[in-house]
Amino acid sequence: MCPQQTDWETAPIGAMDREALVQAVLHLKCTFPIDLTEEALRRFSLARLRHVYMALCLHAREDQTPSPTPARTGARARGRTRT
Repeated sequence: MCPQQTDWETAPIGAMDREALVQAVLHLKCTFPIDLTEEALRRFSLARLRHVYMALCLHAREDQTPSPTPARTGARARGRTRT
């Protein structure tokens, strides 16, 4: 991920208030469990809450991005094997 892309993505998070961040974390669509209660989120500092939300967003995006297939090289990639 390039720094410009990260800056573009973090700007809206920096402008969110506490209530918006709490709701965003609680309703984030992701493939992994988030073990944070609303009560716990409300006890976080605003800076920590922003950090947690950004980390969850990045992790959720990585889960949705297909992994690149490793390049096949050598004789096996060309369909030949050693005898």
